[in-house]
Amino acid sequence: MTARPVACLLFALSLSACSAEAGFPEPPVNPAPRVGWTQELVVESPVRPVLRVEMIAAYNIANAECLEREMFTGAPTSPSSKEVPLSVDALPDGRFLATVFEDLLLPSDLYGEGECRWVLAGVYSIVDDGVVRFQHSGAATTRSPERTQQVVSYTAFERSRFTSPAPSGGSSQAEDRPLFSVTSSLDRDQPIGPVMPDDDFTSQFPLERYVWLRSVGRPAD
Repeated sequence: MTARPVACLLFALSLSACSAEAGFPEPPVNPAPRVGWTQELVVESPVRPVLRVEMIAAYNIANAECLEREMFTGAPTSPSSKEVPLSVDALPDGRFLATVFEDLLLPSDLYGEGECRWVLAGVYSIVDDGVVRFQHSGAATTRSPERTQQVVSYTAFERSRFTSPAPSGGSSQAEDRPLFSVTSSLDRDQPIGPVMPDDDFTSQFPLERYVWLRSVGRPAD
């Protein structure tokens, strides 16, 4: 086994991944993926109009024994995850949609240590309103034939952090620098259908005081 350095970055909230460095082999892409999710992002009560949305799928290697390891410590030295940008459609009603596939990355022997198998860890989104870059993590879980649930993820951002009082009691003005601050998040399952707000979350983070980023992951038809 050959020891190689690897740089790691921390995803927002619970998603962790290591970015693949130049020189490491890329996993083969499934030309006809079939197991899909529809990921929907909604910005509730934004401070300013949304200008741009990015959505990124995170995949992790499920079997760590396929990774290269440092000779003396045994620590993995090859990337164990990968980020894949998604194509995002902006709808007239303010929602943003993307399709993510669980089976996008095919199993393969990447590092000469046996076949690596990939799993979809989740989807995270970056929302830019020209002043603030919000970041939101959305969950995704493996679909089974019996699954009738959809995964709902919330992130709340304190509105007062994104505006500042104007002089002489005028209207509030946007801050002149980017600002990012996660207040809280909640993942939960519910039956497929209209999304009902979570009472515990909405009572703790009311819309008049917070901006919500809410994502809904549904198994694709």
